[in-house]
Amino acid sequence: SQAGAPVPAALKAVSGTLEGRVLVLPPAGEPFVVGAALEADLTIHGGDLDERHALLVPDGQGHRIVPVARGGTRLRGAPLNAATALREGDVIEFGPNRFVYCAAAGVEPLALA
Repeated sequence: SQAGAPVPAALKAVSGTLEGRVLVLPPAGEPFVVGAALEADLTIHGGDLDERHALLVPDGQGHRIVPVARGGTRLRGAPLNAATALREGDVIEFGPNRFVYCAAAGVEPLALA
């Protein structure tokens, strides 16, 4: 990557059907869609998830998680009811699937010249 380029954030699956997977999140542009739909960016089956369940929205500083469905998403152990800025190490649960948000995908950020 080039100096000054944003280091990609990622979701690391720590339990559920995708356990062990690391999903890189786009640093800008369209929201990253999580849900049961096949066309979702992250398709998760089970746990009573809606087709478009939640969005991970790039905001220039990182990502916000935005609930689309009522219920079924937990952040930091509590139900997610409103758009919330994600922090390094946040635990996100979509039904029985648990992910950890990594602001820099385990890569040291490059110093800005």
